[in-house]
Amino acid sequence: MNNAIKYSLLFLISSFLVVSCVKRDFDEPPVIDESADLEVNSTIAELKERHTFGTAAQIEDDIIIRGVVVSSDEAGNFFKVLIIQDETGGIEIQIDRVSLHDDYPIGREVFVKCRNLYMGDNNGTIQLGADVDASNNNRVTRIPDNLRRLYLFRGQRDQDASPSVQTINNLSSNNISTLIKLENVQFVASDIGQTLADTINQFSRNLTIEDCEGNTILIRTSGFADFANFRAPQESGSITAVFSVFGNDRQLFIRDSDDIQFDSERCGSGPVDGELISIAELRDLYQGSTIAVPSNVKIRGVVISDINGSNITARNVVIQEPNGAGITIRFDNNNVLAMGDEVEINISGVELSVFQGLLQLNNVPNNRANKIGTREMTPPLKTISEILDDFDNLESTLVRIEDAEITRSSGNTFGGSSDVTDATGTIAMFTQFYAAFADNTIPVGEVNLTAIVSRGGNMSTRQLGIRNLNDIEGGDNGGGGQGSLNESFNNVQNNIDLNLPGWFNIPEIGSRVWRGRVFDGNGYAQATTFNSDDPVNVMWMITPEIELDVPKTLTFETAKAFWTHEALEVFVSEDFTGNNLGSATWVPIDARIATESDPDNTFIPSGEIDLSSFSGTIHIAFKHTGNNSNNTGTSRVDNVRVFDR
Repeated sequence: MNNAIKYSLLFLISSFLVVSCVKRDFDEPPVIDESADLEVNSTIAELKERHTFGTAAQIEDDIIIRGVVVSSDEAGNFFKVLIIQDETGGIEIQIDRVSLHDDYPIGREVFVKCRNLYMGDNNGTIQLGADVDASNNNRVTRIPDNLRRLYLFRGQRDQDASPSVQTINNLSSNNISTLIKLENVQFVASDIGQTLADTINQFSRNLTIEDCEGNTILIRTSGFADFANFRAPQESGSITAVFSVFGNDRQLFIRDSDDIQFDSERCGSGPVDGELISIAELRDLYQGSTIAVPSNVKIRGVVISDINGSNITARNVVIQEPNGAGITIRFDNNNVLAMGDEVEINISGVELSVFQGLLQLNNVPNNRANKIGTREMTPPLKTISEILDDFDNLESTLVRIEDAEITRSSGNTFGGSSDVTDATGTIAMFTQFYAAFADNTIPVGEVNLTAIVSRGGNMSTRQLGIRNLNDIEGGDNGGGGQGSLNESFNNVQNNIDLNLPGWFNIPEIGSRVWRGRVFDGNGYAQATTFNSDDPVNVMWMITPEIELDVPKTLTFETAKAFWTHEALEVFVSEDFTGNNLGSATWVPIDARIATESDPDNTFIPSGEIDLSSFSGTIHIAFKHTGNNSNNTGTSRVDNVRVFDR
């Protein structure tokens, strides 16, 4: 072959290849349809009718079903399970494979050859699998991944995977393993603010959803879900989820937090039935012994207690009429009424009685209270002698006291009993030990305070109770140039960058900083490099300045989780100014810090650390170092205290 012909052929071949490449539509993935030769001969409901509960049996007939994927393991709430549904029902398929969403995304058509698979049940939910579970003869084992394609065949994408709209009451066995949508529902009051799962120990958790009639159903979330730390909102709305059962429990499993769309007012908004009476008239009904309130009666008032401050049990609330009387109300269950909510409450037949000297409405059904708006309350200015002289009329109302001091016989934090004194007299003040601010230091010196007039213990204990730290103005709270410090972190916001008055939160390397965390009502500071976008993170949490006017002692608590390395160090500086992190002198201190041998999530006391070797004004720093590959452990700090030796 001469060169001209050879080059001509090469040109033609290369041109053909180029044209072939250009014609290929690479913007669209190739359509995979593995179901062309399959003929569906059974609905999912017909297949499930063959099952006898309490057994697991092999399917011997050539049954082929078709369904559309409605589950997703992408966010971690489904594990090695695929759920498909058709127009007649849904079914679980147990598969020994993670990341099933890659091959079987929501809306993917799936055909299943059922011959030789086993059908069993797990406490009421029918499943398909590879064999009988040796530990439980009515359950099935997962289909091995290398055998998966013998039974499951992918069809078209983007098929209809819409939920069916249901109500809690009408859910039946026909809805098991199908995608449903519940409207006009909400989390029960006691679960509001709870994370969907235990994010520290990664335990699954059940929370409760209710409708406006009080019907309930569980929502179950894995501790490994990406959205496990999503907090149950107060509002109402709709939830989309796969419906399941476990014994007598009816359960919902969401795919991700977007399945919860709660953006409406809670059930129980607007006026309630009954004849309106004043709270003063209600209080006059009590003549020294327990009574039942007459029928067809309601009251109206503004919430003056603070559910977030937690200086009141979650079942209780205090309401007051503007410029009028107040009453304490104890509900059947935890309530969600916020400070400033104006409410109407039907109190027909409710018990009016005294508990520890305090007049209250007892065991009021939660659905008797409706929010009708919001309103600010301006407390009247009172001296302590005026409060004591008119105590019965002022009970369960809000007052303001000026030019007073708060003292206690021992300790310097709010939790427990203290005294409030002005120029006219002294009255007790009590703070629950579970209050959000119980561990905060009582301010020294003259203050103005707002408080609820109350009783406790017995009729002779007349006392005040503040709602939160905003109820106190003035005084000196420690830190910021003071010689003491008592930080419990109980005022931090969960998963929000730490921002405490006088404290410094500085990223030395990378963008990560210390964050506030709250678990089971306890706040603390946390640092971690897990899932960080930075290769390396070094973050400092530094206290306000502390004057060493007399010998001082430092104590704190630390905890670790997901141990990978020694990440936490503690230092003291005598020359840190707030702007010279790198040039300041940082002296490491010898303290007990949680290590690999300590249990995860358990706070370890540091022991008492003598600060007498330092002088002048100091800062204490907690430094966390890690990277996003192999040193991703978590450090936690709580209850940092500096006090006189």
